[in-house]
Amino acid sequence: IETLHPCHYQFYHSIQENYIQSIYIVITYKLFVLTVICCIDCHLLGWL
Repeated sequence: IETLHPCHYQFYHSIQENYIQSIYIVITYKLFVLTVICCIDCHLLGWL
């Protein structure tokens, strides 16, 4: 039976955290971009 070395555990744990963080950043970025695009569309429609 192989036990996970603390270093390995820390390594996997940090990868998991970075993965979750990157997903969070991508979702936030997409929401931001969508909001900006919607605002620009509204302004253009307002000017027309």
